[in-house]
Amino acid sequence: MDFQIAFVALCFCALGLHASRADECTKALEGGSYTIALDSPKQEGDVLAWKHNDKNVVYHRRRGKTIGEGVVDDNGSLLLKNLTIAMSGTYRAEHYSNDGRLIKSVTEKLCVIPKAPVPTLVVTCSSSLYCASGSSEGFTLSWFHNNVKLKENNNPLLPQQLRENDRYRCRLSNDLFTDDKEDSNEVIISCSVPVLSRAVRLVLAGAVILIVILTLALVIVSCKYCPQRNRRRDIQGLSLWSIRDSSADPLD
Repeated sequence: MDFQIAFVALCFCALGLHASRADECTKALEGGSYTIALDSPKQEGDVLAWKHNDKNVVYHRRRGKTIGEGVVDDNGSLLLKNLTIAMSGTYRAEHYSNDGRLIKSVTEKLCVIPKAPVPTLVVTCSSSLYCASGSSEGFTLSWFHNNVKLKENNNPLLPQQLRENDRYRCRLSNDLFTDDKEDSNEVIISCSVPVLSRAVRLVLAGAVILIVILTLALVIVSCKYCPQRNRRRDIQGLSLWSIRDSSADPLD
């Protein structure tokens, strides 16, 4: 009884191990090459078939005649070049002898990892720098200030101060392939104090001159009417004095 239980447990472990291996994914970098090994030498009159996701026939050889665009060496291994994301999936090879006997088979799941995109550095003179890219998932962002790597990895970067002639660039590094990294264009900061345009300066100068002219005109007008007001006051004063003086004389 104990032997049967142990046997069943061993079978389940074997199935679980097989399933886990089937789910394993071999990672390769986009644009590179990868070889799926079969290590089954070519035989006379044999049959070799490579399939992608059990649908697309990558390579098929039967009695010396081949079809498909796949590149296979004398050991039956499949060489994949210029990898693209679409080339991800499960590859399976079956090698048969000329009498139909299965010599060897292999199955491998391939995951093509995107290359690091070339980022673009966008500068906002008022406050921030932004590292723009098509996709940042699976990549690590780094900032460089005057060729010195910064500790900050925020996006956008908010430096305490953007100084004239400071140089900044950002970098995206592949999390799985350390040699795969791309830098943005380096930007030299030219954010100085804004200078008013010539037209704006002329408008402001004209406004100041107009204000000065109006002020002077008001002063001149005011000064022009000052003597008249004083003369009116003197005449009114004399008239009042005459009336008071006449009223004060005794009757004849």
